[in-house]
Amino acid sequence: MKKRMISIVLTVGVLLSGLCLFAGCGESKVEPTFEVKAISELATLRCYYHNVGELRQEAKKWSKFLGKHGVGYKKAWIEYTGIVTYGIDVNKVKIDGPDDKNIVTISIPEAEIQSIDLDEETMSDPYTESGILTKVTTEEKTELVSKAQKDMEEKAANDETLKNRAQDHAKKILEGYVTSVGESLGQNYTVEFVDAE
Repeated sequence: MKKRMISIVLTVGVLLSGLCLFAGCGESKVEPTFEVKAISELATLRCYYHNVGELRQEAKKWSKFLGKHGVGYKKAWIEYTGIVTYGIDVNKVKIDGPDDKNIVTISIPEAEIQSIDLDEETMSDPYTESGILTKVTTEEKTELVSKAQKDMEEKAANDETLKNRAQDHAKKILEGYVTSVGESLGQNYTVEFVDAE
């Protein structure tokens, strides 16, 4: 009976010391590791733009007497929805800490455009109109869409409001990640953000 009792006490002792190691008993403190490099981009905002492409070429001067149906006149118009995805480059994110006050500092880059796509299901058939001996070519239709995409990219790149919203979303995601790591270790972390260099 004594052997069995000693065995139970030893087992309980080993279990308790194991729990202390995992739960942070005593002076030892578990240092967290934060890993966000698994993904290179963190998409945080998708925006839909109603996009329009237009091609217009006037008739040759010598055929203007025919009105808009003169030689060389052409017009093309297309509408579709463009999709812009904003996010941050996770490779530029740096997480330091926690310090002695349990503050974790996250260095975060500005949000940027990650992709620009067109929703093919929303693309209208090009409306075309042309004068005598003139037509809108397939290459011109392709160029029309390409130019519309470039115009949309310029608008999106200069939209500071949307970029700021995307960065705020990224901050919330990263803060939630750090907080959940802290909670799993029984710690309450405060997150501070700084701009990446």
